[in-house]
Amino acid sequence: MKRRNRAAALCWAAVAAVAAALLQHARPAAGYTVTIAPVAPGPAAADPRDPTDRVACATTTGEFTVRVHHGWAPHGARRFVALVRAGYFTDIGLFRRNHWIVQFGAVATEVSRDARWRAMTRHGNIPDDPDTDCFGRCRKGRLFDGALSYAGGGPNTRAAQMFVVHHQGHQPIGHEPWEVPFAEVEGDGLDRVVRKWYAGYGEGVDQGTIMQKGNAWLRARYPKLDYIKSCRVLPRPTASGGGGGDGVGGDVAAAATSTAAATGTTMAAAAAVAAKPAAAVSAPRREAEGLRRAPAAATQELAAAAAAATAAMTAAPPPPPPGRTSTATACVIAVLPLLATAAVVQLVRLSPACRSFF
Repeated sequence: MKRRNRAAALCWAAVAAVAAALLQHARPAAGYTVTIAPVAPGPAAADPRDPTDRVACATTTGEFTVRVHHGWAPHGARRFVALVRAGYFTDIGLFRRNHWIVQFGAVATEVSRDARWRAMTRHGNIPDDPDTDCFGRCRKGRLFDGALSYAGGGPNTRAAQMFVVHHQGHQPIGHEPWEVPFAEVEGDGLDRVVRKWYAGYGEGVDQGTIMQKGNAWLRARYPKLDYIKSCRVLPRPTASGGGGGDGVGGDVAAAATSTAAATGTTMAAAAAVAAKPAAAVSAPRREAEGLRRAPAAATQELAAAAAAATAAMTAAPPPPPPGRTSTATACVIAVLPLLATAAVVQLVRLSPACRSFF
């Protein structure tokens, strides 16, 4: 009796082993790993308090781009854009360079008397702008690498000479009321262009002589000096893809666009008000038509639901994701049923109880 019970237990153990192997093979793999690629942040939204222009300047060491911030220093930004549009920054020597700034803007006397910019240079200084923290992007009273500011000799003396900061360091710069940032060098322009301007003459070039004798004297006396060849205002991106003007012209265009949009909205609202009586008259008719069609629509929805359920029940299960089982595991799963079957056959041959059971 004990031998028969032991043989039956062995048979059931063999059957359980086969069932476990089959279940292990059929069970879906758990713990899939999903890798999400990092998404680069998009461009920062434009600050409505700070309309900007972009100016591209070609120099003897390459071209760089400047972003002009009208919100940081309105007077300085407007003057700079006006000078660029007037062609002032054409063949301008970068005559002064020390350990923290490069200054430019000094031109010959005959050029400064030209009617195109007489009112905006030596005879037309602009008032100082209030100190700014660049809307949280810089510190008050302290310039930063890549900042553009005007050079002056006292309050309200800014005209057409300016400098770009190439290494702020610990130098006392940005504390004067006229040293307010109005623009910044974009991207890698500081390393790629600005910091490659020749520095061998230091502060030895006299700007007063430049304004008297001009670039002919400058080139003859300081042949290694670098120059700004030309500057141009880049078009502002707009919703329609067109360009914009300077700080004032762009604002006027934006105001005109806003007015046109408001006019279109008003016309659309008037059309909607005019259409309300007709809609009120046709509402009962549409309601009655909807009640008449409701039974047919309900029947169609039930039929569609039944068809969807049938399709879901008869649909084949989705294939398992590739690569979830290693080669060794697959071999073990394939061999286990064969071993279990061989064990059952052997038990059947040896045990009368199993033979009677099967």
